[in-house]
Amino acid sequence: MIVLMHRVNINNKKTVALRLAAYGVTIALSVVTTAVLLFVAMGYRFNSAGSVIQNGLLLVDNKPEAAQIYINNKLEDSQSPGRFVLPIGKYTLSLGLDGYREWKKQFVMAAEYVEQVQYPLLIPTKLTADPLLQIAQPESVSQSSDNKSLLYFVPGETVIHRIKLDPKQPTQTEVPLSGAFVRESGSVGSIKFVEWSLSNKAALIEQTLPSGKTFIISLIIDKPQEAVNITTMFSDVTPSDVHYIGKKTDSLYGLHEGVLRRYDLGNASTTKVLERIVSYQPYGDKILSYTQISKDGNSVSVGITDQENTATLESFGDPSVRPLVSYGAYSDHNYFVVAVPQQGKARIYRDALKKPILNKQIPFVILSTPGVSYIKFSPSNQYIFLQSAQKFVTYDFENVRINNFAVAQPLGESHPVWVSNAHLAYQAQDSSINYLMEFDGNNNADMLPSDPGTRLYYSPNHTSLYRVIAKDKKTSLDNVSLVAK
Repeated sequence: MIVLMHRVNINNKKTVALRLAAYGVTIALSVVTTAVLLFVAMGYRFNSAGSVIQNGLLLVDNKPEAAQIYINNKLEDSQSPGRFVLPIGKYTLSLGLDGYREWKKQFVMAAEYVEQVQYPLLIPTKLTADPLLQIAQPESVSQSSDNKSLLYFVPGETVIHRIKLDPKQPTQTEVPLSGAFVRESGSVGSIKFVEWSLSNKAALIEQTLPSGKTFIISLIIDKPQEAVNITTMFSDVTPSDVHYIGKKTDSLYGLHEGVLRRYDLGNASTTKVLERIVSYQPYGDKILSYTQISKDGNSVSVGITDQENTATLESFGDPSVRPLVSYGAYSDHNYFVVAVPQQGKARIYRDALKKPILNKQIPFVILSTPGVSYIKFSPSNQYIFLQSAQKFVTYDFENVRINNFAVAQPLGESHPVWVSNAHLAYQAQDSSINYLMEFDGNNNADMLPSDPGTRLYYSPNHTSLYRVIAKDKKTSLDNVSLVAK
């Protein structure tokens, strides 16, 4: 009998076993590595005692000079900027530098979160005003949106003064008032600055004659002879609530008897845009927000359009309701705010012009705002503040945070002005002292007094500011350095 034997390749079996073992180790390492990376990404770390904790990241910087960074009163870095990995929890962050007031903020560090505190502006301990120019007592003053120029008008004169701001050598020129400005017994009356164009090349001006007649004039600052009296040019459809369209200076929006029109100054023509409009606000060249009375007059609605798409966000059965609205674009999203003083609520909608998932737009967030009277986005649109007398609600679109605070100083009918992306300036009604605070109400710093109605005017880089002040029967434009001497 013949028996057939199958030869087993021992080497091949070892190779297979080794490969299987290698695959197993590789898979295990991949699983462990993925778990570790996920563990780290979620903010988990081991502390010195071997315990597992969750961390976040703190980024700190400030102006105008590098400051020492303290966390929970402990010096962590002798010079900003700084980067710190911190366990989750509550912290006190302080910035200090000789010659400057201490800056302080409390915050909560969340897991996996990056807390960016890069907006602080240190204020010198001593603020010194140095006279730059002697000027006549102005009736009205306005600063350009790029913070580089001032316009002011002195009663009884027939010129507007322009100052190009410079902390060492400011220059002052006269802008003559052309025939576009109406005279009454030789007087141009009073002048009020309404709005600068986005290009900072032109300004809308409201002229009021001694008799009380008013005119709206578009003044090209470097070409005053080209000024246009909008009121007389469009006498049949005289506009109110006039605004430049984007960076253009020859096209405007205006309301006439409930009709929103586009006014073209070049050819003295108008184009009807919307009807039954109570109020509106343009944003750039295309975006318009508006409140509109229904055809039957029994309701009022709030809408927004970009000339291609239109969305009606809210409607009110009471036609006397006058919502406040504002719009801003930030980080690939558009935000539209509707605040109703009678309801004590403000609703923020995100990407309102996009088709909603449901049948109607749902608010992104709802804020409690009793008696709100004013809304304003910051220059970058990261923040918005809503004002109710001395009380404020601000919203941070980057960090999705609500801040509620109040200021102690009576403001009257005035409101704060954004002087940077994160700082608000205002003047107290009773003392004419000016204040600078951050978007969340922290570090509310008293500055210097200036003439009533003339706030402090900050330079573009915020290393200095300017004020108009009358002393000893003389009025001057002063420079105040924000860099400690």
